[in-house]
Amino acid sequence: QDSASGAIFYAASRLHFWLGILAIPEVIDTAEFFPVCWPILVVAASAGAGRHPAPRPIELLSVAARANALAAVALSRAGTAGKQRGEEVRSFLTAALNGLAAVSEDQGAAATAARYSLLQVLEAVASDRPQDNEALELQRWMLRSLSEQVQALLTGAADKKIEAAEGIFGLLCCTARSVDVSLLPEAL
Repeated sequence: QDSASGAIFYAASRLHFWLGILAIPEVIDTAEFFPVCWPILVVAASAGAGRHPAPRPIELLSVAARANALAAVALSRAGTAGKQRGEEVRSFLTAALNGLAAVSEDQGAAATAARYSLLQVLEAVASDRPQDNEALELQRWMLRSLSEQVQALLTGAADKKIEAAEGIFGLLCCTARSVDVSLLPEAL
C-alpha cells in the first residue's frame, strides 16, 4: 500500500509540474496544444474517476485542480469557437464533473481547489460571447450538465453525495451569473 501511494505521489508531482509548464502562452498558442495536450487534461481532470477505487488518492485531486486551471487559461486564450473546440470542452467538462462527483467527504480542501479551478473553466466558456449558435449550444449544454450532475448526486445513488452535490450546485449558480439570461429558463 505504501509503495503504491508513493508511486502515485511521485507520478502526480511530476504531472502537476508539467501541467504548470504547459500554461505558458507561447505553448498554448501552438497548433499542437489542443490535439496533443488536451486529451491529457481530460484524463487529469477526472481525478482518477473510473480508474481508481474510492477513496482515491488526494494527489489526483491536486492534479485535477492543476488541469482545470490550465484548461481555464487555454480556453480564455483560445476561446471556444468551432465545432472541434466545443467537443473538446464537452469532453473536458464531463471528465471534470465525474471527478468531482466521486470525491469523498474527507477530501474537502483538495475538492474545493478542484472546484475553484473548474469554476474558472466554466466562466471562460460562459463569458465567451459567441456570434454563432454552436457557442450558445455549448453554454446551454454546460448548464444542463451541471444541473443533471446535481440531480444525479442527490437522487440516483444509494450513497447520496450531498457535499459533492452542494459543490457542483455552487458551480451551477456561479456559471448561471455569466451566461446570456435567455439560456437560463430552458437549460435549467
